[in-house]
Amino acid sequence: MYAIYDKKKARKRFGSILARKLGWPVATPESAGRTGPQLLVNWGCSEEPAPAHALVWLANTPKSVAAMSHKLKMFRRFRNQGVPCLEWTRDIDTARMWANEGGVYARTVLQGHSGEGIVRCTDANQVPEAPLYTKAVTGKFREYRVHFYGGEIISVQIKRRMSAEKMAQNNIVPPDEDTRSAVRVYKNGWVFCVNNVNLSDESKDICKAAMKAVGSQSGCVDILTQGNSTKVIETNSAPALRSPTVLSAYADAIKKAHLIGNDN
Repeated sequence: MYAIYDKKKARKRFGSILARKLGWPVATPESAGRTGPQLLVNWGCSEEPAPAHALVWLANTPKSVAAMSHKLKMFRRFRNQGVPCLEWTRDIDTARMWANEGGVYARTVLQGHSGEGIVRCTDANQVPEAPLYTKAVTGKFREYRVHFYGGEIISVQIKRRMSAEKMAQNNIVPPDEDTRSAVRVYKNGWVFCVNNVNLSDESKDICKAAMKAVGSQSGCVDILTQGNSTKVIETNSAPALRSPTVLSAYADAIKKAHLIGNDN
């Protein structure tokens, strides 16, 4: 039996949304393999199950999800594999220097999402104790999200500002302009779009290298481009599926990879 493996069952979770698109059940760490063998696509769960029956991981083991979602482990793997990424450090003195040079982001939560635990600092005196710091990128740049399944790119998005009308529709109250420009997340009025996206082959190759470094076959890589430079921001094992185009891309790729009909 095929299933989407997720931390919990909840209608609005993206794992559940993908499961409904596929016509599959959701298996949790408590329920996986309870009634028989299962073939699982892991949607962002690093918790190991304790099944009574055999499990087959079609995409992403809990171990690979842990590598993708833990920011420090992720950056270490990028460094070891030579993947170009954001400049990072664990040294607070270096972070304070970066703050004075243009800005630094203190990552107080290593496994957060949607900007959770990020503290932006533009003065050395603002820098808190944190397990990880990333240097701010100054000047104009673009952000992209590159989606994978089975190790292949299935969709590419570009990050854009939401219009005031769109934010109102989604009940988003943006922060001050300085914060909104510096922390580009959904709750601050930014969204990934699929229209008019043109990404170079070199950037795509860097994304493939990032996925290989974290040992993953499914999920996405967030990057920024500035001139001819491409840097990986992070990997994500359970990206948002707000876009119907991206949702369909995952569902179609999963069915194609495993030769599954719509009625399974």
